[in-house]
Amino acid sequence: MGGGFAGMSQLAAAGFLGLLGQACNVEQPVSGPVALSAEGTTFEPPEPLRVAGKMEQKICMQIVGAATDVSFEKGAVLVNDQWHALDAEAVDDQQARYGVRLAQLGGTTACLSRPPDGSPGPDFPADRKIVKLRLSSVPPLQVEKIWWASYDPK
Repeated sequence: MGGGFAGMSQLAAAGFLGLLGQACNVEQPVSGPVALSAEGTTFEPPEPLRVAGKMEQKICMQIVGAATDVSFEKGAVLVNDQWHALDAEAVDDQQARYGVRLAQLGGTTACLSRPPDGSPGPDFPADRKIVKLRLSSVPPLQVEKIWWASYDPK
C-alpha cells in the first residue's frame, strides 16, 4: 500500500510542476486566419506584446496543412509539396526593428525568433513592447492563426 501512496504523491508532484511550468509561459493572440504573401502583412496586435523578464519570445503560426520538411538556413517550410520562404520583423514601441527567422517547426506550427547570440534572457530589450509584426511568405501561405509566445527556457 505504501508504494501506491508514494506513486500518487509523485503523480501529484509531477502535475503541480507541469502547472507551474505552464504558468511561466505566456501566449498573446496576434491574428486569426490570413494569407501571407510576398508583399508582407503588417499586424498590430490587440495589445502590445510583452517582453517579460528573463523569458524568451517567439512568433508562432498555425499553418493550414502540415509542414513535411524544413530548411532553417533558408527560412523555409515545405507544405503541400511546395517550399515557402518565411520572413518576419518585429517593431517595438520606440520604432526599433528586429529581424526574426524560422527557428522551430512541429506539425502545423512554425515559430520564428531572433537569431540566438548565445546569451540567456529575453530576445528583445525588456523595457520595450512589440507593437507591430510584419510577416511574409514566398509563395503565399495560408495561416490559421498567429500568436506571440513568451516562455522560460529553464
